Amino acid sequence: DLKEKAGVISAWDAETGELTLTLYAGGELSGTVDEGTRVKCESGDVAEEEGTEDGTEEEGSDDAENFRGGPGSSEGEGHEGHGNGEGRGHGQHGCGSDCSVEDLAEGVEVTEATIKYTASGKVFRELEIVVAAEE
Repeated sequence: DLKEKAGVISAWDAETGELTLTLYAGGELSGTVDEGTRVKCESGDVAEEEGTEDGTEEEGSDDAENFRGGPGSSEGEGHEGHGNGEGRGHGQHGCGSDCSVEDLAEGVEVTEATIKYTASGKVFRELEIVVAAEE
């Protein structure tokens, strides 16, 4: 959510898929964006409305890491189980389904990033980015 800020995209090469985030907590995180990477958008208006709910489900994968700003970063919000029966599945209520790899660019803020460690290196599984609210 918008109140949870991981960092900002500091480098993006669309040809190779290499992405680097500068983390607000310090340091950088680099990995590859591939055809399996989910890119989700949050608008500032809707994210503020939803930013008060506590997560109750745990992330479902031991081989992935979640990067969010702030305390409580180990608690998930059901991101692995889209459509968790509570109306908070992405594609609803502010997480735009029209978001894609095309929306990635240097300077774009990332609220959450999930990365998977593979034999060929680190691969981003999911990126939640902030887009300007359309008036």
